[in-house]
Amino acid sequence: MHGSSASGCEKFSDDSFLLNNLTTLGSTLTLNQLRTFLAVAEHESVHGAAQELVVTQAAVSASLAALQKALGLALVTRDGRGLRLTDAGRAYAGYVRRIPGLLGCRPATGTR
Repeated sequence: MHGSSASGCEKFSDDSFLLNNLTTLGSTLTLNQLRTFLAVAEHESVHGAAQELVVTQAAVSASLAALQKALGLALVTRDGRGLRLTDAGRAYAGYVRRIPGLLGCRPATGTR
């Protein structure tokens, strides 16, 4: 699993990659796709992500496929009946988790 050049991790050398791709990909990369990707990463399954997001498994699969196509990277790989993040997927998940801070958003506090 080491050897970043084969996995595409070299694209993640700095914060500018994520911000540039959010801007560059504009209409093809959505926050919903990123939210779906993080749910898949957390649950390591389409089923678990679909349950968390209250959507169909087909919707999760389509969103994940569109994100991977837009990035030109394999973010997940099959692992038995579940999924496992690739090296690029682990790196991208780290960046995606930081988006609220990069966009100047504050996490919800549960109070109004």
